[in-house]
Amino acid sequence: MAALESSGMNLPLEALDPYIRDNFAQTQQTNATDYRAPPDASLSTWSEILSGYVRLWHVLGFSGYPVLIIDEANELMKWSRDERSLAELKDLLNLLTVLSKQSRQCHIILISSDFGFLQWYEQMLGKGYNRAEYLDNFKEDDAKEFLKTLLGEKAASLTDPVWREVFEVVGGNPLSLENVAEAIGSTNSPKQALQMAMAETRDLISSVVGEPCSPRPLFLPFAKLVVAMLASEPPNIEVKSAIEKLKDPALYPATSSAATDAGQREDTLLLRDGKPIRDVAWAALNQLVASNLILVRPFSVWAGDHGSDALGMGERIVLPSSPTVLKLMRMLQPEFEAALDAALMKRKMMELDEAEDRLASVLWWNFLKKQQAKRASESKREELASLKRQGRHGGPSHWKVEDS
Repeated sequence: MAALESSGMNLPLEALDPYIRDNFAQTQQTNATDYRAPPDASLSTWSEILSGYVRLWHVLGFSGYPVLIIDEANELMKWSRDERSLAELKDLLNLLTVLSKQSRQCHIILISSDFGFLQWYEQMLGKGYNRAEYLDNFKEDDAKEFLKTLLGEKAASLTDPVWREVFEVVGGNPLSLENVAEAIGSTNSPKQALQMAMAETRDLISSVVGEPCSPRPLFLPFAKLVVAMLASEPPNIEVKSAIEKLKDPALYPATSSAATDAGQREDTLLLRDGKPIRDVAWAALNQLVASNLILVRPFSVWAGDHGSDALGMGERIVLPSSPTVLKLMRMLQPEFEAALDAALMKRKMMELDEAEDRLASVLWWNFLKKQQAKRASESKREELASLKRQGRHGGPSHWKVEDS
């Protein structure tokens, strides 16, 4: 759904030109500033609608700038079905840039709850064409009132002890609160609803990274980030620090190789799949984001971030994707630490074995060189002995000199 809103002023449908009016006439909503295109509208149609709306705003002499809000903007990620739709998508994204940044005709807000949307958007357009802000979860009092509203008549079951348990598990995450309210409605048991929330998130973690007894490729990278995030309060880590930690070859035992050229830099360490370790680290981070286990976002005042002098307004941070994921991270931290210790020990043993193999190779090579030199020396002595026996060594002793 895409909603177009003017900044504090309604733009009546009749003020639009016939093309836009025809597109919106059958789907006009109660709010005159909220319109929806037909289900089969193409992206090129949307481009014309948006540019026409902005053009008419200024032609009709409205003051200020219109604000175009595209909700669920992550749906655009699904639009590149073929070359034609991909071209239309790029045209639309370029139009948004032209209208807002270049010609300064309007403000455009893209809203998404998909953790991977910002990265996708910047891959399509490049960085520097947007300002990203993150809306944090509800504060505790607001979260409690929100859940009471969702529960309706069953809000009486939300006693203070029950609420403390709820907030410890789901925090102020609106979607998690909605899921808890739905579970309470079906089970009449807040405790069972929380158990369901924890079990669902535990299943998500298991499906992505596996278990300590049967780890998947992302298990150790995820464990590394969990331990790093939980070492600070609030639990987060800068992206550049996260990448440095994920560059540890011990985290990828199935694909890593310790064989490197002398003096080779760590960030160009080649893995068996041919990728530099830095690329592997970024791939692991991106997969964990796409799996909704962690969130990567810029520093945001809207989220109540503090310490901008230390962090930097342009810096990005890695943090748990939800309060429920964070709670499970804390519960599983000992298992993650044990797995990392075991991986580090295994890596050291491998390095020791490889060092012993290299030493054995050097010793064997030196032995072969000595044997070769010894054989060459013996061969030379045999040759000299042979020459002596033939009388052809030590001068012209075999020549016959006759007196004149």
